[in-house]
Amino acid sequence: LGRLFDLRGMPQEAKVNYEKSLQISEKCGFKLGQSDCLNNLAVLLFSQEKYLEAKELFKKSLDIDWEIGNLLGESYSLENIGTVEEELGNLTLAEELYQQSLQISRELNDIIGQANTLYLLGDLKSRNNDQESLVEAEKYLTEGLELTNKSGDKSRGEKIRKVLNRLE
Repeated sequence: LGRLFDLRGMPQEAKVNYEKSLQISEKCGFKLGQSDCLNNLAVLLFSQEKYLEAKELFKKSLDIDWEIGNLLGESYSLENIGTVEEELGNLTLAEELYQQSLQISRELNDIIGQANTLYLLGDLKSRNNDQESLVEAEKYLTEGLELTNKSGDKSRGEKIRKVLNRLE
């Protein structure tokens, strides 16, 4: 329900439902559910520009993912923490976190995860003025677009094309 409220632009209702779900997951000892709820709450905080609070919840989600061996969740948590770091201006750290996320996504053959992380890496690199970064950006974005086309995500495809057009 939290996700539905979030999609409908009702963040307070989303938060309440995510928190209820988290409480139930904790009571039942359902670690994967806890990780998911923490991640969803963090995404909600991020969208409200509460970056430090979001980062703390993403880290808690990551800790649970490590504890239970949830590589997919680990990949997404690393990417999300990277996005927070990028927003906070810690670009080197953001890139490192994106690279870690990408490595896991590749190991899992997670096409959607790879495509999204490649987009984030390409967008990050595209903002540098040096030729080496721009070449890397184009490489990441081209690969990301290829994977995005396979996944059928038109929205991400448009985002990637927009950054690629900026590079031309």
